[in-house]
Amino acid sequence: MDSNRYDRQIALPNIKEEGQKTISSLRILVFGCGALGCSCAEFLTRAGVQFLRLVDRDVVEWSNLQRQHLFDESDAQVHKPKAKAAEQRLRQINHHVEIESLVLDVNAQNIESLIDGVDAIIDATDRLEERYLLNDVCVKHGIPWVYAAIRRTSAVWMPLTSPNGPCLRCVFPEKPEKETLNAGVWGPAVSTTGGMEVSQLLRYFIEGKPDSSTSVLTEMNLWNNTFVQIPVEKNPKCPCCVGKEFAFLNKKSF
Repeated sequence: MDSNRYDRQIALPNIKEEGQKTISSLRILVFGCGALGCSCAEFLTRAGVQFLRLVDRDVVEWSNLQRQHLFDESDAQVHKPKAKAAEQRLRQINHHVEIESLVLDVNAQNIESLIDGVDAIIDATDRLEERYLLNDVCVKHGIPWVYAAIRRTSAVWMPLTSPNGPCLRCVFPEKPEKETLNAGVWGPAVSTTGGMEVSQLLRYFIEGKPDSSTSVLTEMNLWNNTFVQIPVEKNPKCPCCVGKEFAFLNKKSF
C-alpha cells in the first residue's frame, strides 16, 4: 500500500491505516459507466480499491461530455465504448488498481457471472429494469449495493447493504410501467450523488459491515437546495427479500 499516496485519507480519524487497508482490499462492480458510473469509478480509483469491474453497453457521444467526466472529445469522435474509455482514463489516475472493463448488455442470463469475486456493487445504471434485476441478484447472493438515481436537478440514494435490512422492492414494490429517459441531468448533481454512493459503501466496510433492519432514502435537489431523509424499514411482505421471489432474475413479469 502506497501510504504517501493516501496520507490525507489515512489522516482522517474515521479511516486511519486500518481503514485504508480495508479500502485497498475491496473488489467492486460498477454497473454502468455513464454519469454516475464515471463519478463513482473515479472516487473508488482515487481511494485505492483493489479491483474495479466496469460494465456498460453504450459508446461515448457528444451529449455525454457535459457530465460524464472520464471522457473527452476524442472519445466521442470515435464513439469509443464507455467501459473501455473509462478503463483507459482510470489507469492513468491510479495504476495500482486492477480494472476490468466489459462492453456488455446486462440481462438475467449473464448478470450472475458478473458478480463473481466482487464484494459490493455500485448502481450507476439509468434503466429501471436493470435496477430491479440488480436488486434480485444482490438479495439472492447477499451482496451489498447502493442504489442511486438522478433526474434533472434532483438525486436520490440509499444504501442496501444489510442482509436483514430493506431491499429496493421494500421501497418501490412495483416497477413503473413507463420511465422517463433524457429528462435532463444537472452536472453538479452527478458528483454529489456519486460521492455519497461511494462514501456510504466504503463506510459500510470500514465500520465492520454493521447489520441493520433499516436504511435511509435520501433525496436532494441541488437547484432548490433541499435535502430530505426518509427512514426505510424492511417490508415483512416484500416478495423479493422476504419471499425470495426473484421475478426479474427468473424472467417473470409483475
